[in-house]
Amino acid sequence: GTAGLRDYAREKQGIQALVRANVTSPDLLADGDVHLGGKILIFTCLSDSRSLLDLWTEPLTEDQRKDILRQVLGNIASLHSVGVIQQDVHLENFLYESGKIYLIDGGGVIQKRSMGSIGERQGLKNLGLFFAQLMPKYDYLITSVLPEYEHARGLEQAVDRMQRLAIQINVQRHRRKRK
Repeated sequence: GTAGLRDYAREKQGIQALVRANVTSPDLLADGDVHLGGKILIFTCLSDSRSLLDLWTEPLTEDQRKDILRQVLGNIASLHSVGVIQQDVHLENFLYESGKIYLIDGGGVIQKRSMGSIGERQGLKNLGLFFAQLMPKYDYLITSVLPEYEHARGLEQAVDRMQRLAIQINVQRHRRKRK
């Protein structure tokens, strides 16, 4: 019905935004009509992939966790640099396969700015949403991986940025508790 067509259009637009941002995601192999007026998007199968949520619960070393977070932050920075945000940025919207991180769920991807990057405040809010998904015991990793985001965005390192991000993480965790 109408909702399905809307979801299809949103997913397809989001995937196109991921491609424009040069973010690693499964390739869109085909899209089109199916019997009885439905729409379909067919992606490359990542048969050996796991969600980051599944991966994160494994006994990983600190360096492995940092590597994963750096890759995720590189993807998020690429989105932000071209004015795009993944509104539903959580661990299950990232897949891990053969050492690479893939971003999925184009339905949550929106173009906030048609030209240029999003503002730092909006970027930190989006990062806060992502980091709020992790257990607080991993917060200590953020200071060592945030420079990846700053570098990818072309931002000078700023001490107060970590403080502002910590506020956003706390805000997002509080919102999650209320749901």
